Amino acid sequence: MKLFLLSMATIFSASLIGLTPVLAQSQRITCIRDRNIIDCSEYGSFKYSSKNYKNRKPIRINCSRDRDVITCPNYGNFRYSSNNNNGDWSNNNANIQTEINNLYIQVLGRNATTNELRRYNQAINNQGWSLAQARRNLANTQEFNQAINNIYREFLGRNADNNGLQSYRNAVINGRTFEDIINEIANSPEARNRDNNYDNNDNYNQSDYNFEDGIRNMLCQSTGLCF
Repeated sequence: MKLFLLSMATIFSASLIGLTPVLAQSQRITCIRDRNIIDCSEYGSFKYSSKNYKNRKPIRINCSRDRDVITCPNYGNFRYSSNNNNGDWSNNNANIQTEINNLYIQVLGRNATTNELRRYNQAINNQGWSLAQARRNLANTQEFNQAINNIYREFLGRNADNNGLQSYRNAVINGRTFEDIINEIANSPEARNRDNNYDNNDNYNQSDYNFEDGIRNMLCQSTGLCF
């Protein structure tokens, strides 16, 4: 009887040992390492520290997912938002990308590229950025300066001054849009005075110029949305 109980206990213990790795086993996933960025498809991406990544080609690497943590041996790990529901995470991720694209339209007057969506999505999901922080970051880019300068040249015939750039940068950061700026500059006293000068000095008929057409042309050049 004792021998039978011992045998049963041994079998039961062996069963637990066999089950333990299964219970603790994490899901294996394949990610892409491109320079110093690890991209794990629907789970997000993160940067890792490396001094010699510039000349490396993209390669596939094996990582593992354990609940909301992605671990890539030799590269590090990061958390992603899942709530144990990949469908909800995917929907939330799509919503964030829509918001990011809206920021590009509002701040720069164009749609975001795939790489830009990925970069800001990673900053928001993995680095704790807010949409307001992303908006401020876009408003402080050289592209924003160039976009405002293009509007100045289109409607005022001159380059933007530093005060004008900073004023419109602050306006965009606080919620105004690229289209708002076009409308304001196109209908400014300086723009209207410029048209009057054309009329007086070059026999330019102001009635032939339509501000709405000018705005449409500016939006067409900046966004590719021509109508």
